[in-house]
Amino acid sequence: MHKITEVHFKLLSPEIIRAIARVRVVTSDLYDADGYPVEGGMMDPRLGVIDPGLHCRTCGGGIGDCTGHFGYLELARPVVNVLYTKTIYQLLKITCRKCSRIMKKEEESLKRILLSPPTKCPHCSAKQKKVTFVKPYLYYEDKNELTSNEIRERFEKIPTSDLKRLNITGG
Repeated sequence: MHKITEVHFKLLSPEIIRAIARVRVVTSDLYDADGYPVEGGMMDPRLGVIDPGLHCRTCGGGIGDCTGHFGYLELARPVVNVLYTKTIYQLLKITCRKCSRIMKKEEESLKRILLSPPTKCPHCSAKQKKVTFVKPYLYYEDKNELTSNEIRERFEKIPTSDLKRLNITGG
């Protein structure tokens, strides 16, 4: 018997999620007028079934045999994942608001930068604003709220070399 010593969790990229998903959920309708699950809805039979007598259209299993399958929703705009609010906050504090680089000189520790973020980027010299976090998932630069789109755009510009320095890999 083997002893589990560690478990790693990783976010999947949107491309991988789409590739492994069985259904793109496109409607909030669960059942049609006759009481059957709607295709493209949250109860789509390709995701698995919870109704006795129906079978999963992906694996053919019944209510006790099928463990379920992945589906996905295309959201109109980015949404902050509440499990990552602290990480998002930390990234906003250590990355430049203009060039998205980590505002760290080689000899500096990330811990020090998190405690006292620079007021000027060492790479592009852009003036930095104070980043604050208000639960459950609001972020501000000075008194201006950062939208999910702005956060995403900033993070997408972080160079791969900086992501590697933070031990962040693509999914």
